Order: sequence, then C-alpha cells, then structure tokens
Amino acid sequence: MKTKQYRYKLGQAIVFGDGFVHSTQPGQAPQTLAFLCFTFGSKSMPRSAWDSARGYIEAQCKMYAIPSGRLVNSRLVR
Repeated sequence: MKTKQYRYKLGQAIVFGDGFVHSTQPGQAPQTLAFLCFTFGSKSMPRSAWDSARGYIEAQCKMYAIPSGRLVNSRLVR
C-alpha cells in the first residue's frame, strides 16, 4: 500500500473514490476546525453497494439516511 500525505486547505474539499483507505493525521490548529464528511449514493444503487457502504457510514454518523430517504440512528455511534 502506498502512503501519501495531503495538507487540507481551508475552504477546499477533497474527494476519495470507492475503496480508497484514508485517515486524518492528528495535529494542532490555531483554532477549532470542523471536518465534514459526506458519503454519496442513490436510491437506485444495488443492494450490495448499499450493504458495503452502510458499515462505513454507521461507524462515522449518529444518524444517516437510508436509500428510501428515511433517517435512522446508528447502532455503532452514540
């Protein structure tokens, strides 16, 4: 596995494709920062794709939308 470092830039976004493994390195900032994370899908995505994404989404979010559009609470994050 090849490792690279990306420096986040205020006001800019970065997008990772499916299967890309990443983490945010610990560090210090001059003020409190918020990192927003979005996982995209669609109502028409195959069930296997949703099943794959759901575990990742549930591990990061207290609440998320399922393909029908209904909001559900994560079983993994409290």
